[in-house]
Amino acid sequence: MDNSLSRISKVSQQLSDARRMSFNNNNDEVKDPVDRLTLSKDEPKPPEELPKKIKFNYFPQDPLIDSPIGDEIEQDKIGRDLKGPRTAGKDSTYHIAIPDLEGNFIFTPDKPGFDQVNSFVVSQRTLEMHEKSIGHQINWAFDSKILDVNSHAGEGANAYYMRWSESINFLFFKSKGLDKTVQTSQSADIVAHETGHAVLDGLRPKLLSSWNSENRAFHEAFSDCSSMLYTLQSDVNLEGIAKETSGDLTKWNRLPMMAEEFGKALRLKNDDPGDDHKTYLRNAINDFKYVKPSDLPSGGGEDQLTSEPHNFSRVFTGAFYDFIKAVYERKLAELPHLPPENPENPDDTGKPDVVGALKATRDIAGQVLLKAVDISPASDASYKTIAKCMIKADEILNNGANRYDLVNVFVSRNILKPEDIQNDRELPDVSFKGWGLSRDSLLDFLKANENKLGLKASDFTEAVAVKDTYGNTILQYVAGKEIPLNSYGVKEAAGINKDLFMDVYSSATLAFDSNGKLVSRMVYEVNQDTIWEAIHLIKDLEKKGLIRRQPINKLENIFKSSGIPYEAEVYQMPDGRFKVQRIPIVVD
Repeated sequence: MDNSLSRISKVSQQLSDARRMSFNNNNDEVKDPVDRLTLSKDEPKPPEELPKKIKFNYFPQDPLIDSPIGDEIEQDKIGRDLKGPRTAGKDSTYHIAIPDLEGNFIFTPDKPGFDQVNSFVVSQRTLEMHEKSIGHQINWAFDSKILDVNSHAGEGANAYYMRWSESINFLFFKSKGLDKTVQTSQSADIVAHETGHAVLDGLRPKLLSSWNSENRAFHEAFSDCSSMLYTLQSDVNLEGIAKETSGDLTKWNRLPMMAEEFGKALRLKNDDPGDDHKTYLRNAINDFKYVKPSDLPSGGGEDQLTSEPHNFSRVFTGAFYDFIKAVYERKLAELPHLPPENPENPDDTGKPDVVGALKATRDIAGQVLLKAVDISPASDASYKTIAKCMIKADEILNNGANRYDLVNVFVSRNILKPEDIQNDRELPDVSFKGWGLSRDSLLDFLKANENKLGLKASDFTEAVAVKDTYGNTILQYVAGKEIPLNSYGVKEAAGINKDLFMDVYSSATLAFDSNGKLVSRMVYEVNQDTIWEAIHLIKDLEKKGLIRRQPINKLENIFKSSGIPYEAEVYQMPDGRFKVQRIPIVVD
């Protein structure tokens, strides 16, 4: 989650599951991986039959916020080797932990088993949280049904998601300021953030193929929102927020502040003692307003808005926290006060139900955000588009109960203009009843209704559908277009200087209610502006040396020797031509 990608080191060596790391023992308190192993091969083994509920310890938020707590998880979700139905514990540095004699995973934070359990459970629960909000299963953007959770991917001050390795990866680093080794896998904020990347990539894989910098920024914003939503799931965190804010969410608290220990370690390491009090990596309490990224500088200080995706993400993350605050304040006013602590005192009318209001808010905020992604165009996650989709999602799910708050938040952040809301076109009278969900059926439906929908069916080659638990059916259509780069002035990329091409994608998403009535139509069309934006980005990446020639193994040399990841690559197509594509990795 670190904005400075140069802090990553020794990461590319971690991509092979069979490879083991060797570390510089002079600079790290971990002298030998075996020192932190929980059980050796000579110790007693756990029982053959595990209990139905397995106990474990973990951090409910961040190591800087609270101490570890105990919890339980169903046996079939964790097993005896940290493997559930959708996630699996992995480790490039240590052996995977095994249960104790009672079949439980109870470790202290100084053991690698703790980090493994912590990251595995938080990742699994983050996925479950998002699936509950969106109302259907979220498939990963790769063939496997399992996302690997690599709790010790190597040394470095960062964490990352990579589609090609089907994994989220957590690094560790020695902090002199904190006098400890910081394990990014111990922070629920960081784990929920990286899982958020995997979730969004599963829902919208075309976003990481996009050349639009705002799509990348939304990836970061969505993942920070994922962290905030996860924080709201735990009663420990809800009570902590209530205590830290006294019911006023404008005060700094654990909800809007992300990766507290990680952020504090980085600030203690830099040369500015004036920011040591900012114990966070990013903070959703901010006043940044939307400006077109192309009009912003590419770099700058923390207090300056730039076009760099992590920096620019704060506009949308701040807007989402504003939405949380607005809904929370309404719910707080609507809910009855808690019973008075002293019933005999007539002046004691009870305190506002802060925790109850937060619980009501988390469900609304999570559902509106996830359903907005669900109905958005497959290749467009511009802030304006997602904002309009959130307003539409609230209409679909809540009959528009939160429309005022959403409009107010997005207009005040300059993400939307009043005319963007007023100019929403009326939906055509189209019914989806009686049509199948296969690709051919979906394309036939589009062809039969292309005039009403204003879409040219022959342009679209990809079509998928999903039904949610709210009774809605969502249809996604994608149209790919191949662009010759040479004709746009791109003469060379990664040493290739002829027949260069790239793909761009138009898309449309249609949502129908349980009666088959069209309730949402969201369309994104590629135009010359988006093509030129891609051209400028490719030229910039080539200038910076961030485009590689694809090796035999796609996982080889993802990172440069400096630790900075390549952002694009050139590969040869069967007909001999060469294509430039984005690499589906998000380093935070």
